[in-house]
Amino acid sequence: MDKKSLTYSALLLLGLVFVSVLLNRGIIQGLDSNAHVKLNTDQGTYSQGGVIVFTGELEFSLNEVVDIKSVNLKNLSGSSIPLDVALPLIPTSGLFLNIPIANASGTLVVKVDFIGISGGTSTGTTIPGTTIPNGTLPLPGGSDGLKGVTSASKIIFTVKWTPPNDSTALGSYTSQLFVELKDATSTLQSSVVSYKIITGPVVSISGPTTVNEASSSATYIIKVSPVSTSTTVLVEYKTVDGTAVAGQDFTGHATTTKVLNAGQATTSVTVLIINDSNKESDETFSVVLVSTNFGTLDTRPAVTTIIDDDVTVTIDVPISLGFNLVGIPVDFGTTTRYSDIAAQFSAQGGAVTSILAWNASGQQFIPWSASVPTTDNNAVELGQGYFVQVSIVPTGDVWKVTGTPVTASVPLNLAVGFNLISIPFSSTTYVNSTLASAISSAGGAVTSILAWDASGQQFIPWSASVPNTDDNPVDTTGKAGYFIQTSTGASNFTP
Repeated sequence: MDKKSLTYSALLLLGLVFVSVLLNRGIIQGLDSNAHVKLNTDQGTYSQGGVIVFTGELEFSLNEVVDIKSVNLKNLSGSSIPLDVALPLIPTSGLFLNIPIANASGTLVVKVDFIGISGGTSTGTTIPGTTIPNGTLPLPGGSDGLKGVTSASKIIFTVKWTPPNDSTALGSYTSQLFVELKDATSTLQSSVVSYKIITGPVVSISGPTTVNEASSSATYIIKVSPVSTSTTVLVEYKTVDGTAVAGQDFTGHATTTKVLNAGQATTSVTVLIINDSNKESDETFSVVLVSTNFGTLDTRPAVTTIIDDDVTVTIDVPISLGFNLVGIPVDFGTTTRYSDIAAQFSAQGGAVTSILAWNASGQQFIPWSASVPTTDNNAVELGQGYFVQVSIVPTGDVWKVTGTPVTASVPLNLAVGFNLISIPFSSTTYVNSTLASAISSAGGAVTSILAWDASGQQFIPWSASVPNTDDNPVDTTGKAGYFIQTSTGASNFTP
């Protein structure tokens, strides 16, 4: 490492020392085994084409109000740039911190916000090393230090160092910082943070923090800063699953190489988003850089959250005591069995005795009994009808069914004989006779349609031979079920 690189690195670390002094001064009172200090930072890589920005936040967990008087900023042993500095406060004309940056060049900008601290103000100071060999930054509180620090207090800081224009220093330095707060007898150490200093070219990736599930894709930008004027830059990247899974929620990318020609600053990566109909939580994945042949790789991932766009609805299905012929008016999104339906009724104040599905090929019912819940405990399906026998009607005389709206017609396979169906979605309005005509157009022939009168516990028949009798509207919201008797079946009839 050349002398200039060391000078710049030392300057940055001294800036960090300075900021941490602002953040963390030794506690004169209230320091006990239950107190702790957390130093939060943007851990990772800090570089903007040679301009280094370091931000952080100090949080206190204290049992009582304390006053801060002094601080030590230290590096863990083994860090690339050793540091163990105690910076004294200068109380001669108020409270000041001395920033020794003699023999350094470039510009150091420090901004500190004191939140929930007596006398606290927002302070910003620019210290150009060429004109102010020793800069000072005043702190609120006067010579008595920062007063009234509590667990609600925070100190937020930013250090920005811009090297001189003629800087050719290259390098990557990693250190781990912590803060010691001291009173007369005790020492309190903060959490440890890691940071990396980079001077010179950096290859990084950025992208959207959120994307709607309905969006077709998300675009990520791979950037070289500063741009290479003579080297073809090769960058490998890949996607990484989080709670979002490749192949289910987005199209994954195995390790792939992107090429940036000399003079090219950016290139893009497109990740396709898979839009499903499942109601699920928002889910995350990331795109990360794997390697490069130029400069230093910024390994911080571009993390994206897929915002679920599947809206749930609750539909009220009328329920009477006894048998009810119902359909499934929503997409549950997961396997839902007869016992699950009974549990929904129970949660809503009702009680199910049995559920009868229909086997069209065998022309017979498939019974499920609440008294023998493990028998024929099959999954319910869209487009099918079910007899639900209840001994206690749920609250409000309705079964509240929650799920994703059905937005497309469900194809029905009608066998010869009786078929127990429902129509959860249709772009066409039907009565019995027009439904029969639509099935006829699909190659089938309807003999009769039986609706159910739950209040009278009896069927309401419609006959193709007497089409003007009981030619009632057909429910196309999936709430009601119907027996459709055919003399000729129809495959994949789409109502």
